Amino acid sequence: MVFLSSDSGTSYPLKHPRLRYGNDLKGYRKQFGFLDYAYSNDNLVFSRDGTAPLSRKEIDGIAIREEFILYPYVHNEIYWSVHKEALAKIQAGIEHPHAAKLKEFQALEQACIWLRECRRMTLTTVWMLLRKMRQQKI
Repeated sequence: MVFLSSDSGTSYPLKHPRLRYGNDLKGYRKQFGFLDYAYSNDNLVFSRDGTAPLSRKEIDGIAIREEFILYPYVHNEIYWSVHKEALAKIQAGIEHPHAAKLKEFQALEQACIWLRECRRMTLTTVWMLLRKMRQQKI
């Protein structure tokens, strides 16, 4: 959910070096203004970026807001684990408008994990694994 908030950015975690105009309140406000967001896994408690969580009652008290569902199009380092159950249902055949693409994303993500592991192996070990995969037609 996104909304306007007078305290937007006041508790932004300064360890993130991604803000274009500086990692402080002034830089945050220049980049995002008073736009804020909250997210929830249970629709009861809504977490925000660095500030105290909001309850469903507090969220319902925000007059102008936009709520939407983020489907599991994200990498596991962000919120992939939140969607583990949904992805399992999609893999099992539940209807979803983007099921094929989600399955592809999940397979690519698994391949990336495998490649990261490969970087830790010797070239000979990787070569042997690839030969074995070709023989088994994986």
